[in-house]
Amino acid sequence: MALEYPDLDGTTRKYMLEELDLDVKEGRLYVSPRLSGKGVADYPTLLKSAMESGNDASLAGELRRDARLNATEQRRKPKGGSTTVAVPVTAADTLAAR
Repeated sequence: MALEYPDLDGTTRKYMLEELDLDVKEGRLYVSPRLSGKGVADYPTLLKSAMESGNDASLAGELRRDARLNATEQRRKPKGGSTTVAVPVTAADTLAAR
């Protein structure tokens, strides 16, 4: 389910895109460790597309495609060490709504 943005208009999208361009230029764009190599490479373009004419649901859908998310990740155990776990099925939604 997509978040609702009743005041999202062309002017707001323009400011979002300017902020994204600045974040990319200055190396401040958050890149989730749950993204695969392909996901990392594609993420700025996918995010820009969602800002131009999409929403969080369209971004999440694109993140789910073409192996853009890792299938597993490392998680620390409370008493030390780590284990491999499946990336949650909600990972794309969580990242897109961020």
